[in-house]
Amino acid sequence: MLGALGKRSDLSPKNLRKSTKISEIFAQRKMANSAQNFLAKPVDAVKIRDGRSLGIRIMDTGLASLDEFIGLKSAGLDADILVRNYFAARGLPGTEKSNLPTWFAKQSEWGGKCKFQICRHMYRFDAQANQEPTPYSYGNSLARFFCWHMLQVLQLHCGVKYHPDRKFNPDFCQPPDIFAHGIMDDDGQGGTCASMPVVYVSMGRYLGLPVYLVETRGHAFFRYDDPKGTTIRWTNPDLVLWIPPDRFNIEGAGEGIAFLPDSHYMVKPELWTRFDYEHGDYLGSMTAKEELAGFLIERGECFWDLGNKIEALRAYHYARQLAPNNERYKWLHAKRSREYQQFEAADRAIEEQVRMAYEQQFIPGEHSLHCKCAKCQAPKVQRWQPNAHNPHCQCADCRNAKELAMEPTGMAGHPTTCQCSGCLMQRQAPRIPGQPAFGIANQSHNHTIPGHAIPGLHQPIPGLPGF
Repeated sequence: MLGALGKRSDLSPKNLRKSTKISEIFAQRKMANSAQNFLAKPVDAVKIRDGRSLGIRIMDTGLASLDEFIGLKSAGLDADILVRNYFAARGLPGTEKSNLPTWFAKQSEWGGKCKFQICRHMYRFDAQANQEPTPYSYGNSLARFFCWHMLQVLQLHCGVKYHPDRKFNPDFCQPPDIFAHGIMDDDGQGGTCASMPVVYVSMGRYLGLPVYLVETRGHAFFRYDDPKGTTIRWTNPDLVLWIPPDRFNIEGAGEGIAFLPDSHYMVKPELWTRFDYEHGDYLGSMTAKEELAGFLIERGECFWDLGNKIEALRAYHYARQLAPNNERYKWLHAKRSREYQQFEAADRAIEEQVRMAYEQQFIPGEHSLHCKCAKCQAPKVQRWQPNAHNPHCQCADCRNAKELAMEPTGMAGHPTTCQCSGCLMQRQAPRIPGQPAFGIANQSHNHTIPGHAIPGLHQPIPGLPGF
């Protein structure tokens, strides 16, 4: 299988197990989760080493290297573009059930169909014909003939299609539609212009064609770019063929196939701005590093729309390490960092308002039971000091006093042995400490029993019958 750099990539189960082991090490490593580590900062391109590792092996902030973040050795530059797309989407919802070996089996099956159909229709191509290629026909271009029939097979026989619900309503909250999972998974509903060119590029490189991913404003497509010519060598079926030098764009993210010029993508699907012309870095045949950086930007946009802003900033941070000179990525990273800081400031202001309202019980300027000022906190702290008696104290003296207060007693001012009806009724009824006794008031001038003395009254009052 041809990799993104024109080299044959080793996708054996042994290397896939190594990639999985790296992913497990990354998951076990304790990473700094503070968003401050991933806010927009200048990236020193000199520190980014090509070759053995694209990431900074030991960063000053203690963060994981780029290899650990992606989960592939050397960030997977020698692997198929599908591998980079797969690992860039790790952790996003909807990608949990995806399986790389299943993807490769499907790629091999689709590749066999493409080879068979291209050889079957080879008789239709005439290199000596005077028919020039057009935006909607391959003419006498052998490279366009190969790409045309490859897309025909993928769309008609392999089910590669645009997601019907995303034609006019793109949604970054559905990661399978943004990455290749919506096409390569068995239960996939289809892709978008962000994922269909990735599958086309992977299949084209599987067939030995020099194809590359290309970005424009709000869109992606792929390009056949070969200034020297290419020789393809197939074994099943047997075919050795030299394809002359050629360069053209292929549009297959929709209904049908077209070969559109670069000028078309400056106007559609979105009109370029002055910034796009000066700093957009569009319409270039992307390298493996630029492809992976683009996938990480898509990962960041998905996490941002899903509300996980720390993971989004993390993805922007590592994408800028891969493409430190990309002005669009710098601008997007700075924009998201500024928005994150604004969100954090707004959240802190709301939390402070809620805290103050709770402390004041929504009565500004007044002290409440939940007030946290020093004046209100002092008696609360003192009340709960050791050996301090309070209404909730459970010491022996306090418990005895509560029991005595709950004992039945007579009317106020009467002796404890008084047998008048008022005292008898008072002793039988439950009494809450602090409440006045009921019955005939002892201050009444018409109530007395011989031998009783009412405080405050110095002269005896005649008794009443029945008392």
